[in-house]
Amino acid sequence: MPDEVREALIEAARTQGVSLQQYLLGVLEQEARNARRRRWLTDVRPAAPGDGRGESATELIRRDRDSAA
Repeated sequence: MPDEVREALIEAARTQGVSLQQYLLGVLEQEARNARRRRWLTDVRPAAPGDGRGESATELIRRDRDSAA
């Protein structure tokens, strides 16, 4: 690891009042949470109109309404 990167990390840890190891663990935990959120957003993000991923919300509601009648 380059010295300047190491020094920046040490300073960030010092600013938060934690050891370098505690600081790095926190950074890694945050990155893991963010990765899970990114995966979740990818899974739940609505499809753009006309992208071939299925029916629009309007079509689903109409189909459901029609089937209940």
